[in-house]
Amino acid sequence: MAPSFIRSRTDIWRTLNGLTPELLLNHSQLHNPHIIVHSFEMMVGNKKINQKQYSKSLEIIFWQPPYINYSIEFVLIMGDEYSVFRLFFVSLHFDNYYSSTMQNFAAIDFEGANRNYTSACSVGVVVVRNGAIVHSFYSLIHPEPNYYEWYNTKVHGLRKKDTQDAPKFPEVWACIRPYLELSAQESQMLGFERLPLVAHGKNYDENVLRSLFRMYKIKYPNYKFLCTFEQARKVWPEGPHTLVACAERCGSPMAKHHHALADAEACAAIALQIL
Repeated sequence: MAPSFIRSRTDIWRTLNGLTPELLLNHSQLHNPHIIVHSFEMMVGNKKINQKQYSKSLEIIFWQPPYINYSIEFVLIMGDEYSVFRLFFVSLHFDNYYSSTMQNFAAIDFEGANRNYTSACSVGVVVVRNGAIVHSFYSLIHPEPNYYEWYNTKVHGLRKKDTQDAPKFPEVWACIRPYLELSAQESQMLGFERLPLVAHGKNYDENVLRSLFRMYKIKYPNYKFLCTFEQARKVWPEGPHTLVACAERCGSPMAKHHHALADAEACAAIALQIL
């Protein structure tokens, strides 16, 4: 079992990088300060990496992210610069573990009045910077076309009277847009022009956003969308992959599903663990 303090990919890197030959030998009589790993085999399922050389400590690079119940096994042939002298077998098991590298993004959720993508009647946005939530935004939206289908109301509880005096999309997005922009320095450091948008089932939310920009004749900034639903299917193949189930699995049970801000908060919590 992995040490209890391992919570992220960085922690695993540091832990493995700290496994000096002295530690691997369990503080035996080896005290050579310059040890070379002449070769090792690293097995994950049927995949193998071998014939690598490192000095002083073990540097093991993950070429794919660790998933739940992920095991790493490798054989080390240790020796100094003159001779190979000891064979080691190390097995690490990461139970209920997954690491996230996505630390800067905005989770977004739209609710619709009817089957038209332009009929967004509410939006929730949660902005995450450096792994922490720094801003939350919620607003009702005057939908276009302005009518509600019974099923949509059954899902989220909103009716025409709730959004009759709500602002239209351009006014709402003008409040959201500044939180997605990055300075030139931030853009260079993070590698993208503006914060990526994350949704659980991005096809719907991305189509809503694009359709609204198109309807109101606003130039679309080509926002990058990521999907926690698609990633959840990779991380937990057995399912279920609903927003409620994934949020529960990530330790963030939902109190109010299909409220745009609550859904965005849940999406952010999931993204911080699996994207």
